[in-house]
Amino acid sequence: MTGEIGILEDVSIGVLIDTTLFLFIDYQASRYVGSLSFDDSVACQKIYNLLKPNVDRSIKEIGDLELEP
Repeated sequence: MTGEIGILEDVSIGVLIDTTLFLFIDYQASRYVGSLSFDDSVACQKIYNLLKPNVDRSIKEIGDLELEP
C-alpha cells in the first residue's frame, strides 16, 4: 500500500492512555488499525476533534482538508 488510501471507519482515544489515537481504516474489504501518539492529551484531543467528524471519508479527502492555524 502506498499513498493516501482507504476510508476512515472510526477514530478513538485510548482508554488507558489518553495521548494515543486509534484509527480504523477500511481498504478493499480489509480493516486496518493504526495509532498516533502525542506528547500530551490536549494535542491528542484536538486531532480527535478534527478526525471524528470526518469518519466515512477517504483518507485522501481528509489529507486534503484546509486547516486553520
